[in-house]
Amino acid sequence: MQTATRVLGIERPMREEDDILYAIDPIDAHNWLDAQEYDAHHAVDIEGSHHLADVYVRYAPGTKDLSVLEVGCGSGNLTIGLDANKRVKKLVACDISRQMLTLTRDRLPSYPNAKTSLVCADISDQALFSEGAFDAAFGNSLLHHIYDYEQFLLALKHTIRPGGVIVFSEPCQQGKSLISFLCAMLMQLDALSDDPVFSAHDCVMIQALLDINRREVDVRHDQSLKLQWEDKHCFDTKALADMAHDLAVCRTGVIQTV
Repeated sequence: MQTATRVLGIERPMREEDDILYAIDPIDAHNWLDAQEYDAHHAVDIEGSHHLADVYVRYAPGTKDLSVLEVGCGSGNLTIGLDANKRVKKLVACDISRQMLTLTRDRLPSYPNAKTSLVCADISDQALFSEGAFDAAFGNSLLHHIYDYEQFLLALKHTIRPGGVIVFSEPCQQGKSLISFLCAMLMQLDALSDDPVFSAHDCVMIQALLDINRREVDVRHDQSLKLQWEDKHCFDTKALADMAHDLAVCRTGVIQTV
């Protein structure tokens, strides 16, 4: 197994179980996002995976044979498209959750294969991967779940070769504020209508969006609240871009935000 993992850029022997490699004990391989209703709750669009992968790969270096590390692959929303993408030659998809990796494994049409490996690991462990093992690292809506995202990105940069990229897509405060404003207006107008459109369930879901935005404001005034909630950040677009630039110039490599 050590020889096989070296090919993947992994520096240590790993345990294999049900076609998943484990850098951590499977008993400890879980987090609080584990849930059967995860996809529905987070509007995961598995059908759109190929298009999503195309968007990410567009930012990668010009080589045809890309070596890609996907961090926080979850239930496979991006993984399926990357596995099918012709520019991706090697894909290591990681998550800290055994349940999420199992969902991804079952959704990949031809897994196990020579191209894609599923790895249960904590990516912030800098000793896990060889330096410069990958051309690109991708993360889809992951960074806002990480408490110390700057340290996380610095650890991740270790795995990217000079000239490679790290690409994350993240929710931004500006977008959530606009959506919350429009939702509040729609709810008020609907409540005044003689023929309301929104059901009771619709109102509950919209109110949840408003509560999330209000919560982000609270976090900015009390950072200790981050420990209590799934979403640790709702990034300001400029602040995230500035941080990416600062991290990129301190060592070789580039961090892009989309």
